[in-house]
Amino acid sequence: MQKSYFLYLIALGLFTFACRKDNGTPVENYAYGNISVNYRLVAKAPTVTVTLDGVNVDSLLSGNSLNHRILLSDKEMTLQIKRKSSDSLLLDTTFVPSRNNDFTIFIVDALNYAKFYNSKETSSVSIDSNRFQLLNNVKIGGVGRKVNFRFFAPLFISSSAQKFDTLPIVLRNVPFGELSDPVDFLKSRYPKRPPGWTSSSDQSQTSSQALYIRAYDAATDTLLIGDLRATASSAYGRILPQSLFSTTATSGGKYKIVNVATTTTTPPAFVSTFAIYDMQ
Repeated sequence: MQKSYFLYLIALGLFTFACRKDNGTPVENYAYGNISVNYRLVAKAPTVTVTLDGVNVDSLLSGNSLNHRILLSDKEMTLQIKRKSSDSLLLDTTFVPSRNNDFTIFIVDALNYAKFYNSKETSSVSIDSNRFQLLNNVKIGGVGRKVNFRFFAPLFISSSAQKFDTLPIVLRNVPFGELSDPVDFLKSRYPKRPPGWTSSSDQSQTSSQALYIRAYDAATDTLLIGDLRATASSAYGRILPQSLFSTTATSGGKYKIVNVATTTTTPPAFVSTFAIYDMQ
């Protein structure tokens, strides 16, 4: 009996030693985690192939998500997003796997734009507001610029004058070719008559108007581009269409990417009109 007990202790000691690393710490059991790739919905976005460490996981359509089980380890893994039609590389990144590994991709072929997308706002958009992110494609003299964006709302429309209300929202230090932070605009009805305005010429204006934008140099905050014209038909500087600020309840709760681009004219001006991409 004593001999059997002695042999049991020896076996237990060998097992414990075998289950420890060289530094004496217990070896962790292998476990599984999950990787998810969320493909933001944009019109005419390409079908992609998701590759993990050189192995194709699955194809993915815009507006869909992919979930895949992975083995946890302390070694880096490589995630690649390729265009399915040509197998050309669009995006890649390396990461050390954890229990949950979430990636969101945003691809716009028309802009030759493909990024891992990290929005600071993931909550749903209120029905009384619309959410926007600006894609900075502002060039001065053919050179991309880092900019600040400011927004303006028309106070009233007149054949002889146009006044604007400067909104308190400023998007600062937006790098060239990159998305700004998200910003929500409460749907508002314009025009608002400024203090002291006594003319009756704007009494019948009850529909919403577009919001306008100006671009400023990020380093000096000096105005680069901003054409706030008197005529309502001018699209230069117009960033948020009137249709997004209509009085119907269904016009709210939208999330859009706006490509703020410039022409090659001198002096430089905004492209008329900006391309807007719906997000879901």
